[in-house]
Amino acid sequence: MGNIALFVITVPIYLGIWYWISWLRDRPLRSKHVQRIALLALLCLPFNFNGTVFTVIGNITGKNTYSVASLYQNAGNVAFTFFGLSGYQNAGRDAWIAAGLSGYQNAGRDAWTLVGLSGYQNAGNDAATLIGIGFYQKVADKERTFGVWYSLKRDSD
Repeated sequence: MGNIALFVITVPIYLGIWYWISWLRDRPLRSKHVQRIALLALLCLPFNFNGTVFTVIGNITGKNTYSVASLYQNAGNVAFTFFGLSGYQNAGRDAWIAAGLSGYQNAGRDAWTLVGLSGYQNAGNDAATLIGIGFYQKVADKERTFGVWYSLKRDSD
């Protein structure tokens, strides 16, 4: 149910942004409207396989979530974005961004941004920005600002 609501909200917002950008550039023909709506709906569509949800640019929730470039992910286990802008990732276990910008990552175990910038990372074991800058990282009772090419790990008990 949550993915349907996110889909219904996401498509009109992305469509409005697309129309605004194209209106600034040139006025699109009316025949292009249906094609744009269909393309955005297809790209935002969540595909659910036993709780593991896949999408291209849609906003999703599920047991495990995988996307190419998603702004919102909420997962019980793993949230993974391949590249792009990820505004919010919350995962019960691991939150990953392969390349891009991360606004907020919260993970029960590991929060990783492999290449790019990370705004806020909170993790149970490991918060890392491999190649890039992590502006604020928190792991258990440790925290730091401006972590560059380094992982903040929880102390071993």
